[in-house]
Amino acid sequence: MFRLFKRRSNPGAGIAQRSKRMRERFDKDDDGFQGRRVGGSEDDLELNAFERQRAIRKSRKLYRTSPAYGAVIDRFAQHVIGDGLVMTVDHPAAQEWLNAQFAKPENNWPVWVSQKIRTLIVDGELVPTITTPTRMDGTPSSNFTLGRLDIEGIESLRSHPFNHDAVMELAYKSTAFGERLFGIAGPGVKPEKFQVPRDPNDQDAGTFDFSTGLQFWRANTLGVRSGPLFTRILDKSDTLESFLAESLRKVEYANRFWLHVTYDKANDEGMGEDSKDLAFEEMALKWATEMEPGAALVTGKDVEVDAIAPTMNASDTQAIYEMTLDYILGSEGIPRHWFSSGGDTNRATAAEQGSRIYRAVSNYQAYIAALFTQLGDYLIWLGEMAGLPWTASDLTVTVTMSDVANRDTMLDAKEVLEVTTAMGEAVVSGAISDDERAAIIRATIASKSYGDNLEDAEDREAAEEVEARDDSQESEPADLSRADA
Repeated sequence: MFRLFKRRSNPGAGIAQRSKRMRERFDKDDDGFQGRRVGGSEDDLELNAFERQRAIRKSRKLYRTSPAYGAVIDRFAQHVIGDGLVMTVDHPAAQEWLNAQFAKPENNWPVWVSQKIRTLIVDGELVPTITTPTRMDGTPSSNFTLGRLDIEGIESLRSHPFNHDAVMELAYKSTAFGERLFGIAGPGVKPEKFQVPRDPNDQDAGTFDFSTGLQFWRANTLGVRSGPLFTRILDKSDTLESFLAESLRKVEYANRFWLHVTYDKANDEGMGEDSKDLAFEEMALKWATEMEPGAALVTGKDVEVDAIAPTMNASDTQAIYEMTLDYILGSEGIPRHWFSSGGDTNRATAAEQGSRIYRAVSNYQAYIAALFTQLGDYLIWLGEMAGLPWTASDLTVTVTMSDVANRDTMLDAKEVLEVTTAMGEAVVSGAISDDERAAIIRATIASKSYGDNLEDAEDREAAEEVEARDDSQESEPADLSRADA
C-alpha cells in the first residue's frame, strides 16, 4: 500500500514553526503580547539589532517622560555614583599627571563620570574615547581628552575566538571619518591616527593631527551586545504610562456634572415655536449651559432640577496602578519609598528592603570600578608612550567608590561592643582562645562593611618597616620635563 502522506521526520518542528509565526504575528501588534515587545527569542543570549534599537529608543523616551522609570534610573545611578569616583595610581608623578588631566575643563572628571555612568545605564552600551594630539614624530602627547561616540555608529564587533566575552575590535561608521576599525583600547593597543584640516576653506592652513582610542562598555548582557540595564521593566513602565495617561483623560472628561431638568408638560395645543413646552425646554437648556457659579433658578413645584455626576471607580484605577508599580519596582528590588510615599512601609521594613538593593548597587559599583580601572590602565600606558617617567606594567591603578548606604555607626559600635564582651567571657571560661576571639571580633567588624579598613598584624608591621625605610631615603623628584603643557 502506498503512503498518501509523507511522514514527518520531526513532528515537533511544525508545531514550533507555527508557534514562532504566532509570536511574530503578536509582536506586530503593540497592544498585545506585551511581554515580548523588546525581548528576543527564548534561546537568544541577546537582543537582535532591531530589538536592541527599539529597546534603546524606548529606554531614552521613558527616562525623559516616565516618572517611575526615570526614578529607577536616577536613584540607582545616584547610589552607584555616590560621592564620586577616585582613580589612584601607586606612583607620585603618574598620580600628579592624572589629576592635572582630569582637572582640565574639557575633561571635568566629576561631571564626565556621572554622565557616562547614567548614559551606560540608560543605553546599555557606551563607547568612551581617549583623544591625544600627535607629535611630529607620530607619538601621542601627554595631554588627553575624554569623550564618547554615539552607539548608533557601531557597525560590528569582533570577539576573541576563544573568549567571546572579550571584544577585540569595533567597526564604527561616522560621517566625519567614514568607517574605521578600532582595536579596543588597552595597554599595547595603539590608537587610530586622524588628520583634520585646520581650516576647510584654506588648504595651506595645515592639518590637526591627533590619535583616538576607544573602549566598549556594556551594562548588562549575556552575549556580546547589551541592552538597557533595566530592559526587564521597559514594557511595564510603558504600559503604566499609557494606563495613567488614559485614566487622566477619562478623569478630565468625567470630572464634571450634568443638570437633569424634569417637569410636567402643559399639554398645550401649540405647535413649533408656539409650543410652551418647547419654549420652556429651550429656556432651561440655555440657563443650564450658561449659568454662572452661584446662579439660581426659581421654578414651580412641577419642575425638578437634579445635578448628576458620573462614578469614576477611582479605587479600581488605584489598585491597577499600585499593582503595576509594585511589579516594576519589585522586579529590580527598588524600595517603594525610593519612588514615592512608602505606603505601609515602616522603619523596620524599609531597612530590610534596603539590604537587597544595596547589595545590587554594591555589585554594580564593583563592575563600574573594573571598567574605569581598564580606562586608567590605558591612560597610564599612554603616558608612558608620551615619554613620561614610569613603566605602565609596574604600576597599579585603583578605583575607589563611596559606600552605598550610610552607616549607623552608633548601632554598629553597640553590636561590636556586645560581641567583644561576650567573647571576653568565652575566653575566661576557656571556650575559645585569644586568637579565636580576635578573629570573631574582626569578622563582626568586617560584616559591617568596615573590612576594607582592617589589616593583619603582619601587614601592619610590614607597612611600618617600608615607611621607616622610605623616611630614611630621599626620593628624587619626578621628571615631567617631557610633559606637554
